[in-house]
Amino acid sequence: MRKLAICLILGALTISCGSETEKRDPGINCDDGQLYNPETDECVDVANNANNSNNANNSNNVNNVNNSNNVNNSNNINNVNNSNNINNVNNSNNVNNVNNSNNSNNVNNSNNGNNSNNSNNSNNSNNMMGCVGVPTFFGQIGGTGVHDGGTPTTTPYTNNAGIAAILAAVPAQPDDINTPAVDEGRVTLFLPLDVTGATVIATGFDTVANRTFWIQDGSGAIQTFLATDPTLTPIRVGDIVSFTATELVNFEGKPEITQLTNFAILSSGNPVYYRDASGGLVPGDYAKNVRFSGEITDSGVACGGSSRCFTLQNAQGVSVQYRTASNFTALGDCLTFLGPMSSFPGPVGGGAVPVLQLDTTNFGWSQTAFP
Repeated sequence: MRKLAICLILGALTISCGSETEKRDPGINCDDGQLYNPETDECVDVANNANNSNNANNSNNVNNVNNSNNVNNSNNINNVNNSNNINNVNNSNNVNNVNNSNNSNNVNNSNNGNNSNNSNNSNNSNNMMGCVGVPTFFGQIGGTGVHDGGTPTTTPYTNNAGIAAILAAVPAQPDDINTPAVDEGRVTLFLPLDVTGATVIATGFDTVANRTFWIQDGSGAIQTFLATDPTLTPIRVGDIVSFTATELVNFEGKPEITQLTNFAILSSGNPVYYRDASGGLVPGDYAKNVRFSGEITDSGVACGGSSRCFTLQNAQGVSVQYRTASNFTALGDCLTFLGPMSSFPGPVGGGAVPVLQLDTTNFGWSQTAFP
């Protein structure tokens, strides 16, 4: 047998095979437009060979195109994976990105699983650590209730309306229950103290709002707990008021104004300060408005009267105590609170270390986010 390498056509009369070159067999006569093929021992059309060659090239081109597609598909998969790495940022956008990557059935199937998870994460965004509460809720500030009003501000007050002097005059200890004949926690002011230009920052329920309200200036805040209404006009959040305090009480460590005279509303609709407490509560927040959003992470425990105390945890992992008498508060609720911070016992001579809490003395201070 002859040893032949890969052959190429050279002109019309020779076939080159590696280092060997042979003449076309003169005994075989082919028609015009044909060449003798020694491998098949027959004449073949030159045009067909060219077409076959082109077909092979086309086949290669197709393969190259397919290979290119494979590369693109690989890149698309990477893009999808990258998209999945940021699921927590914007799940809805991730879903759109995945749907746009439709180059591979396998990729789509994989993404369908991710879409399901993203959808669940979106539905649970106001559950667990993703709770953002109700961003547009500011409690009584700017509300439409009879005793709501004012405009929200995060700029602290700087005026001195006389509240510092009131707080300094509150008895240092609450009433001693072992001496019922004497109320150590109550003091009648022989030299009444004036409050001029304090802002009403919150009130109790509508039925007691004119007797139970919170006032603040640049030096501090305090609650009133009056036996009778000081005015027939509804006292509203955002009112600037003046009066003369004649009796103060230390109730379980909580300072209160229990009697006053000469009450007057100087103006209404004023800015009402609140502090963003997403970083946690501090003792200095007592009786002042704070705003906190989070999720109820337990079933609560009884904590006085008809109230229960729950753990409220925000998206940053900060937890506070949330106290309410509402029968509708439940595990998993995502809510926003804006109202005066409280504590038990109060901060003035209560004995035990005060537990800071958000107490819904007025249900209007809290709103739950619904899916």
